[in-house]
Amino acid sequence: MKDRFAVSMFGQKRLSREGGIEIVVKELCTRMARDGCQVTCYNRSGHHVSGAEYDNKIEYDGIRQKFVPTIERKGLAAVSSSFFAALYSAFGKYDVVHIHAEGPAFFSWLPKMFRKRVVVTIHGIDWQREKWKSGFGSKFIRQGEKNAVKYADEIIVLSKGVQDYFKDTYGRETHFIPNGVNRPETREAGLITEKFGLTKDSYILFLGRLVPEKGIRYLVEAFKNVKTDKKLVIAGGSSDTDSFMVELKELAKDDDRIIFTGFVQGQMLDELYSNAYIYTLPSDLEGMPLSLLEAMSYGNCCLVSDISECFYKGWETSEKYLSGNMMRKWKAAKEADKEYDGYFADNVKAIEKVLPPTVATKDIYVTLGSPWVPTDIIDDFIEHLLGDWRRYWYSIDNEEDFNTKHDELTGTWEIPFKSRYNHDVKVTRTYGTDRINALYILERTLNMKSVAVTDEVVCKTNSSGKKRVINQSETILAIEKQNKMIKMFQKWIWEDERRKERLEMIFENNFSCVRKRIFDGSFLRFPEIVPCIKAHF
Repeated sequence: MKDRFAVSMFGQKRLSREGGIEIVVKELCTRMARDGCQVTCYNRSGHHVSGAEYDNKIEYDGIRQKFVPTIERKGLAAVSSSFFAALYSAFGKYDVVHIHAEGPAFFSWLPKMFRKRVVVTIHGIDWQREKWKSGFGSKFIRQGEKNAVKYADEIIVLSKGVQDYFKDTYGRETHFIPNGVNRPETREAGLITEKFGLTKDSYILFLGRLVPEKGIRYLVEAFKNVKTDKKLVIAGGSSDTDSFMVELKELAKDDDRIIFTGFVQGQMLDELYSNAYIYTLPSDLEGMPLSLLEAMSYGNCCLVSDISECFYKGWETSEKYLSGNMMRKWKAAKEADKEYDGYFADNVKAIEKVLPPTVATKDIYVTLGSPWVPTDIIDDFIEHLLGDWRRYWYSIDNEEDFNTKHDELTGTWEIPFKSRYNHDVKVTRTYGTDRINALYILERTLNMKSVAVTDEVVCKTNSSGKKRVINQSETILAIEKQNKMIKMFQKWIWEDERRKERLEMIFENNFSCVRKRIFDGSFLRFPEIVPCIKAHF
């Protein structure tokens, strides 16, 4: 009988809720073990935040836990534990070694050297974090990132931004697998009322690791300047050292509305999420914040920083979304709704309510030079007027060289090979003159320019002794030919049913479906937090 698929995991502190990596590893390992995989987690030694009874627990939900030697000093705990975890993984009987985070990925070469399949999950660009921005830590993590690119068989990222970063920086393809959360269990306020005096909608919640890059300094400073009876609850434990926690408490000491709960889990965690007025996450840097996903799963209103990992730029306020080219948005929403099994049905309905009515053909203005008319239609019109130019050419290398061109940037039109008809009577008599070819007249018409025929005469006052003057009779004749072509075009353009339908579609998709943006200020309202804002509307 074939042995079970064996996986080694390291990079997490331990199986806990101490941070996003720990939560991801815990959930991933639990599910893999449930599916029949043999999962071994190499954890740091030290005290478990969930309680002393977990410190040396070998089995957890079918997961084998092994505790590796760890130097309990800032900056060395992660390095030392990752080295020993990589060493044990290299010598162990594992099919895959799954490494989490850039720092631990520094040692990805070790299991790779022993022919293990290596997978690295990048939870964020860690060297950008405030505590690692300089010194040895930053260099170590940057090298871990490079080692992941070099040695990992596969790399997993949690956001499109990080995926783009690896593609642009290293040319390395990655797999985008975003984090997910379990279905929540909503609870009425009980424990939080008893311990902190919190009730439904009485507080703004921050929940996460208390580290500088989470933007908690901004949050505390901003909250102190807001006149509200809401409390600010900061839930979470410190990371590595308690120095930042001490700094935050010192910053908040004059405001009794600010409550620090410390590390929370279980029922207390559920109650905090379930009863919050607003959840906030003012981070400078994130991988893919699980706490935000959890808050959203509880139906919380979320106020977050404008970084790509927290705020998807594709989401727009309703007054912005329901403006612009509504036909394009309607088609995109229809396609997305079909692809995602009705998820965007509300988008489709909202657009259909405001979609401008179709403009009748008689109300569509089109003339020679209308920039939205395709160039191939202009070529068809030339052949309609002057016949097939190919009869004058015995051999043609590339017919596309003869096609009319339109530069969208400058708005200029060009008709190549304007002498292509070889003095055909239609070119020199019917739609042009002996002095100016019909295609020259047409090109000037397309560019919204008048036509003029000039003669060179003697001029003693000019240094050259010559100057050009308008030939009135020839110019009047050329203008008559120009007007004749314009009238012919306006009649011809709608004669063919297929061409008519095509132009109607182009016009509708680009012009008639455009809706102006209505600024009503609704997206700026924060009721009960800053009442003065509400009063303005």
